[in-house]
Amino acid sequence: MQSTRQQSWVGRIFAAWSGFYDHPLLQQLYYRPVHRRLLRQLNAAPRRSVRVLDAGCGTGQVLADLAGPERQLLGLDLSREMLQHAQDRVPGARLLQGDCQRLPLADASVDLVLNTLSFHWYPQPLAALSEFLRVLRPGGQLLLAGVASSLMGFRGFRSAFKRVVRGGVKLSTAQHLAEKMGKVGFTQVHHERVHVGTWVFSGRRPGGDT
Repeated sequence: MQSTRQQSWVGRIFAAWSGFYDHPLLQQLYYRPVHRRLLRQLNAAPRRSVRVLDAGCGTGQVLADLAGPERQLLGLDLSREMLQHAQDRVPGARLLQGDCQRLPLADASVDLVLNTLSFHWYPQPLAALSEFLRVLRPGGQLLLAGVASSLMGFRGFRSAFKRVVRGGVKLSTAQHLAEKMGKVGFTQVHHERVHVGTWVFSGRRPGGDT
């Protein structure tokens, strides 16, 4: 019940946020540097990703970066309003309204899962990671940009963040989040800092030609 209430609250936040998310200054100062770091890791990967899921796609900024004839793009978001912006930006993508903790996709159906700056909103983070692993094909990659902190200063960081937004955000240290990825079954897990409090995590589903 608590999870349902929180998801309803988060949906309302992002419905309102959809009108401001694409503001050029906000994108330039925060979001786009994170997106570029994700794309740099993707471009450095030895395996080409053909079917891509952007889980928590927002207004489709990253989907637009990935658009090309060789890729099948899927975008999923909890917010209908975010998806309306994404549809305008990336008309060729297949967009779904849904919950990252219960992905409406078949097992082993995508080569790459992206998740950008929404993971801390999920009431059940292990469930979301398990779903990302489930839909990846063997050898497929997860690239996750998360709000986290180093161990030093974590309590203060979490307290400040929770004063800004109400209701059960799930914050952890970067090391703890990497350990969660390993716990659900990801291998080759590593992470690096982008901004203060923002990290990029990478992991693969075991198997395949990696």
